[in-house]
Amino acid sequence: MNKEYLLNYLMNYYKFSDNLILLDGPWGSGKTYLLNEFMKSFNKCKVIYLSLLGKRSVDEINTSLFMEINHKHIVDSLVPSAINPLLYLENNKNNLDFSLKINNNNPSAIVILDDLERYASSDFDTLISYCQNLIRSNAKVIIVSNISELGGGTRHNFELSLEKAFDRILYAELFTDNLIKSKYPNLFKYLDEYLISLINNNYRVFEKCNYLFTYLINKYNNEFLKISKNCKDFYKILLFYVINIIKYGYRDPFIRYELIRDHIDYRIEGEVNNIINNPKAANEIKVILDYCLNYNKNDNMIYQLKDEYQLITAIYMEYFYLNDTFMKDLLKKY
Repeated sequence: MNKEYLLNYLMNYYKFSDNLILLDGPWGSGKTYLLNEFMKSFNKCKVIYLSLLGKRSVDEINTSLFMEINHKHIVDSLVPSAINPLLYLENNKNNLDFSLKINNNNPSAIVILDDLERYASSDFDTLISYCQNLIRSNAKVIIVSNISELGGGTRHNFELSLEKAFDRILYAELFTDNLIKSKYPNLFKYLDEYLISLINNNYRVFEKCNYLFTYLINKYNNEFLKISKNCKDFYKILLFYVINIIKYGYRDPFIRYELIRDHIDYRIEGEVNNIINNPKAANEIKVILDYCLNYNKNDNMIYQLKDEYQLITAIYMEYFYLNDTFMKDLLKKY
């Protein structure tokens, strides 16, 4: 489902009969971006966001949720039991249920429970029961997950409850040409199917690549224009290396230390050490260089430039170490 459909659904969720929904998608598919857009624009009722990262039980979820709602209160004296936390007590204004409940016509709150795959418990039945208690106290609940990251047994247990527990399951697949063109115009001009496949529809990689590529173009625009006159594919080459450097920063599984060749490239090691004396950085640059050159060789790609190792080193150093010495020295040669 694309971004427009999902965002429209979330914006109107408060009017629907759906009470408990699951928003699922792989890491980097844009779920966080989508939720941020929703929370920034939605004003029909309060939205309460909570990450399940590190939470070990519904008691911890319950306490954290209460703290999100009541920042100024003493938690120990106010939080009800998580076993039956949301029995509505009209005379107890300190109760979590009272904090959520405002009226009976529209939901008083939309509760977003993010990072299901990082929930430190496999007792999903109790979690779903807790969500149902929230719903009975006039809230709607969105659980956000990356089911593919759940372990085999844990994933099996959760999938058993999917159809019976959730009113609707939404899948985040947010990338279209129009979205890329409107959000990343600098990238879009140079993207082809191969480069898009390298990004692998990962929203975070898109964001980082767009930032670094745009930053470099803005900073070195005049110098890049001179180079592009002699190398018509220069910007595509630049973007190719930017993508791979960003992917390496995320420790992409396709870029591994095993790709280091047996020989040591003393040019890279010497130049890096002259600037920051960092063997680790030199080693990582060699990994990226070998990866890029192997891809070019095996797939007959056109992304090749004189002194590629210097361009990779310059981009890497500028991005990870905020050091533009390599880039300035490189551009003096053109």
